[in-house]
Amino acid sequence: SILLYTDGCSERLDQTGQEYGLDRLSKMLCEDPDTSPRPLLERGLRHLDKFAQGSAPIDDVTLMAIQRIH
Repeated sequence: SILLYTDGCSERLDQTGQEYGLDRLSKMLCEDPDTSPRPLLERGLRHLDKFAQGSAPIDDVTLMAIQRIH
């Protein structure tokens, strides 16, 4: 799967003002690189919500996953 995301994902802040960042996003993707789109999106949103610890997003949070079907 290919994951497309808006900057609202990588720039999502936790309660201390720390950004989620590209490193965390990359690590989340590497947990299971063969994941199909729906579970990948669900895992991504869970990670973002857990990181934010209840802080509201200050920008749009959009994820889109694409998978080639043979």
